[in-house]
Amino acid sequence: MNGRSYLKMSIYLIRHGETIEGLNKILLGYNPGTLTQRGIRQAEAVAKQIEGTNQIITSDLDRTLYFTQLINQITNIPYKKDSRIRERNYGCYNGKPIDELISDFGSFNFEEAPPNGEKKADFYDRVDSFYQSIICLNDIAIVSHAGVIARLMDDFGLKNRIINFGEVIEIK
Repeated sequence: MNGRSYLKMSIYLIRHGETIEGLNKILLGYNPGTLTQRGIRQAEAVAKQIEGTNQIITSDLDRTLYFTQLINQITNIPYKKDSRIRERNYGCYNGKPIDELISDFGSFNFEEAPPNGEKKADFYDRVDSFYQSIICLNDIAIVSHAGVIARLMDDFGLKNRIINFGEVIEIK
């Protein structure tokens, strides 16, 4: 070799840790949520996976912010909050059983805005704006929510799927 060190460049998409509400099939949306003990342990596992990352960008909702702060305590990776990667606002359905939303809208993947909530197109525009702001960055971790990560996976051209609590998807 010519003396250069070649760094591995990555972006990590991370869903926050398991929540009590998630276990009980409660739709959090913009609500804070409470990490379970397993969710707290998931932060430790994530910290090991993202060692060497330059920065974490996190949703400003309590469950992701707390999860990120736990990672930061272990790794000292600096973080910043970005409200564009909040989960979709489900309005009057925030904090209610997911089944209520599905019963009223026919599915979880609906276009219109629930009362006091956010249209799917507006949610996508918000996440896409975030994507445009990070497209040239490397060695970052993004801690967010299932819906946001699904949209970012679309933006990165990855096969969209439901990401589990505390799961890390590495994009090289």
